[in-house]
Amino acid sequence: MDYTEIIYEKADRVATVTFNRPQALNAYTPTLGLELKTALHEADTDTEVGAIIVTGAGRSFCSGFDVKVGAQANKALRAGQSKGYSEIYDNFDYMHQLGKPIIGAINGHCVFMGFAMTLFFDFRIMADNAKYGALFSQKGLALEQGAGWMLSRLVGVTRAVDLAITSRLVPPGEAVAMGLVNRVVPADQLMTVTREFARDIAHNCAPTAAAQAKRAVYRDLSTDFGAAYQASCEDAMKQNLTEDFKEARRSMAEKRPPNFPGR
Repeated sequence: MDYTEIIYEKADRVATVTFNRPQALNAYTPTLGLELKTALHEADTDTEVGAIIVTGAGRSFCSGFDVKVGAQANKALRAGQSKGYSEIYDNFDYMHQLGKPIIGAINGHCVFMGFAMTLFFDFRIMADNAKYGALFSQKGLALEQGAGWMLSRLVGVTRAVDLAITSRLVPPGEAVAMGLVNRVVPADQLMTVTREFARDIAHNCAPTAAAQAKRAVYRDLSTDFGAAYQASCEDAMKQNLTEDFKEARRSMAEKRPPNFPGR
C-alpha cells in the first residue's frame, strides 16, 4: 500500500508509524485511520519487526478528528445518506489483537480522538511539553471510541471519571503518577528514549512470548480468575513447544544472547 498520510519506516527490528499531516496538526481522517491499521498489521506479520512506535510529525501527535471531514459526515447523516461517524470511524480495540507491542511517542497536542487512540497502545511515553487530555466535554462532544472502558482500566474509576467529565489536560507529572503514561521525558529526547525502549523489547523479548503476554493481559480484563488461570496454563503448555522457548534454553546453556526466530 502506498501511504499518503503516514510514514512507515523500519530499522533495527523496530517499525515506526508517523502521522504525516503536520499542516493539520495530524488531525485524524478515515484515510489516516486505514493507513495506520494497515501499517500496524504489516508490522505485526513481519518477522523482522519486534516492536512498533507510533508518533506524529511536527508539533502534534494527533489533534483529534478532522473537523472538515466531521462536518461532511454530519451533513450526510442529516440527509439520510449515511450513518455518520460510524461509517468513518474504526474501533481501536483491533490493536489489542495484534501480537507486537505498540509504543506511543506522544509529542505536542494529543487530544480528542488522538487521546482516545493512545489508550489502546501498550505503552505511552510522553514528552514533557505534550498537551494530553480528552477535551470532549469542554467542546460539547461525547467521550468516543469506547475510551471510558479503557480509561477506567488504566487509571481506575475515580480518576477516569475525573478525566472524562472535566476533559482537562493532564500535566505530565500527574499523568505518569496515575499510570496514564509509562514515562515522561524531555521533548528533545522523546524519540531517542522511545527507540531505545522499543529496541530493548525487539532484541531481548521472544516475539511469541511477548505476544502471549499481551494477549493474556487484555483477554483477562473481561474474565474471572478461574478462566484466566486456566487460559494461562494452556498458554504455558503451548509456549513451551515454540522455537522461541527452545532457543531461550539453548542460549542460556551456551551463555550467549538469544536469537529468537519468532515462532
